[in-house]
Amino acid sequence: MLNIPVETVAYIAMKAKEWDTKVESLELSDGSNPADDREAVVLEYDGEDTDAYELASAIERLNEDEKADLIALTWLGRGDFDSYEEAREMALERMNERTAAYLMGDPRLGDHLSEGLALLGYSPEELEELELAT
Repeated sequence: MLNIPVETVAYIAMKAKEWDTKVESLELSDGSNPADDREAVVLEYDGEDTDAYELASAIERLNEDEKADLIALTWLGRGDFDSYEEAREMALERMNERTAAYLMGDPRLGDHLSEGLALLGYSPEELEELELAT
């Protein structure tokens, strides 16, 4: 059914969850308390973090069939489709060279991939083991 190894999806989901927790650096106002500002921003993306690079690279290395699977799993997990086959067919029709950017624009990509795999019968425990092994 899947052209992409489940281990690869688990790795991308794990990297996406790491990336999803990042937030853009904030422009702090002049009237704010600097000590409080730094405490409020626990995780901050400073543009030099390797999570984005690793996630984009993992997606860009995939072949077209694997990218279509990744998009279909995302859409399935997000609830856009009831059928994996329909989602995959649409992914193949709409896929372009911006797949990594498109997927990374989903703020819950990791969760959607995990949910998509769960809807295909992969247990959460099995997915967690795969994520931990990568």
